[in-house]
Amino acid sequence: MAAERSPALQNYPKDWRDVKVRRMSLSAQGAYRAILDDMWADSKDQCSVLDCDPFIAKSLGVSVKEWSTLRKEIQHEVEPLFIEKDGRLYSKRLKAEALKQRNYRKQQSEKGKKSAEKRANHGSTTVPTERQPEGKSSSSSSSSSSSALKSKTKDLVSPPKGDKSVDKSHDRIKKHSGEDVTHISDGIKKFLEKYLPGDMTLVEEKVT
Repeated sequence: MAAERSPALQNYPKDWRDVKVRRMSLSAQGAYRAILDDMWADSKDQCSVLDCDPFIAKSLGVSVKEWSTLRKEIQHEVEPLFIEKDGRLYSKRLKAEALKQRNYRKQQSEKGKKSAEKRANHGSTTVPTERQPEGKSSSSSSSSSSSALKSKTKDLVSPPKGDKSVDKSHDRIKKHSGEDVTHISDGIKKFLEKYLPGDMTLVEEKVT
């Protein structure tokens, strides 16, 4: 697929320092490099080219005769640089490079998918804000609580009607309260008689 093609081709200096390349003339080395570029950029597998002398000669910009001379150097009778198979010239080096890059892109794609799935599964870390239940507002709740407290206090202070034991307790409290007041009044009269001699009628009226 076109999407799997890599436009870049790694260039390793050690490949050009190999004896198979160095034994060729500069013209043959240049032709070899140009054919590799054509394979990588134009062929479907990125590692082959049509084995047709007129076609290759035209792509190199030389005559068929010139290409025939260059071909003898490239395709050395002992160690040829290209594999001749099924009417095409194949580069073993480019085949390995294309496979390496495809595997690398596949691994990176799988890593990206796994990372995306992981983020999707974890979801958002934001804690959602809980909605306040509909109904009475906080001020209404406070008012209700205050009313309830007053009601309970009233119940504690005001005993239920008809409770005889409570009524008797109230009578005793009133009786003792009256006696205490009378006792205090008598004490004040005695104090005044002792320290303020004279007519005590007016004082008695104010005290009583």
